[in-house]
Amino acid sequence: LKARKAFPELQEDNTLRGILLQQIRSVLPKEPSVALIHSDLSNFKVKDKDFIWSILYAVGVLVDEGWTLLFPSFTFSFCSEKFYSYKKSPSETGILADKVLLNFPDATRTAAPIYSFVSLGKKTSSINSLLPKTTFGLGSVFEWLEKQNAQVVMLGCDWKYCTLFHRYEELAAVKYREF
Repeated sequence: LKARKAFPELQEDNTLRGILLQQIRSVLPKEPSVALIHSDLSNFKVKDKDFIWSILYAVGVLVDEGWTLLFPSFTFSFCSEKFYSYKKSPSETGILADKVLLNFPDATRTAAPIYSFVSLGKKTSSINSLLPKTTFGLGSVFEWLEKQNAQVVMLGCDWKYCTLFHRYEELAAVKYREF
């Protein structure tokens, strides 16, 4: 669904939807490109049961404007359970990626068993065609994000949760990480 068609009565205003959209836009450049959105919706402490729909509305509007958005949909349990299905395994890093995948027919999830992403927007097919040699190295989503000069949005979470930093740890071959 196109966000504007789904909610034609809404304009950017002081509703929760409008405020969320304005705040996300305030950290993005005016020219649409690619954005990685890390999130922890529990930190908003909003009692409105429709809060998720306000965020999904903002996602839809941004995609309509030309943004390609990525949402971490990580499955760390793969390391111990050795099971992963990009179609069936729920994200273990919050609900936003799952909600985007469920509510936007064009959204897809990458096949990486630990560090998968849900993506939505016109560059999604190029994300899904990546064949990485390592999680953070050549051919990875993380390298692709760097080449796209992607914007990083921390929506309700601290920068310590930004996984893009692991790419630079791998490139620097730091001794404290397993490769």
